[in-house]
Amino acid sequence: MYATLYALQALLWLAGAVSEPLRWTVWGLALVLDLASPWLVARHTAAVPPHPEHLPERFGLFTIILLGEGMAAVVHALDHGEHLHLSSAVAALVGAALSFGLWLLYFHRVKGQGERHIADAVGGRRLRLWAYGHVPLYMGIASLAAGTVALSAPGALTITSGAIYLGGLALAGLGLRLMKRAGEPRAHP
Repeated sequence: MYATLYALQALLWLAGAVSEPLRWTVWGLALVLDLASPWLVARHTAAVPPHPEHLPERFGLFTIILLGEGMAAVVHALDHGEHLHLSSAVAALVGAALSFGLWLLYFHRVKGQGERHIADAVGGRRLRLWAYGHVPLYMGIASLAAGTVALSAPGALTITSGAIYLGGLALAGLGLRLMKRAGEPRAHP
């Protein structure tokens, strides 16, 4: 049954890539199945746990890539016009500070790349919370990178560009909080 689910997901992603008129609908359905499938197989997590280092390593590497894109946005902000403007310099400095700050929070405070040992159903739920916490984190990092570029032009501080930036901060903060919660020790009675 689960192999059929994963095959259906793969087929939907592939079908969306070649079917222009229904692309977004098909990809939306594939995404819903992708997000739901860990919950559908959750009862097997403790019986057949994932390798404790594999997923954290992959998520950590993708986080590094996204933070690198945030730094690329900083460089783009500095090269946004013929002349360096104060808005470009401020956007670049804030973007760099936030990228470094998110790096520190993810790798040192939350320890998002730390091993995830699964011994029981609670451990499986924590693993899923940790994994799903990456969704708002990644959306937030991407939004901050886009906001850095958007705010780099003179006079670019608008409600929309500010919302991109503040929304990115809120999403990244939510993702980090979910991952922190997933890693908190259990309360023993």
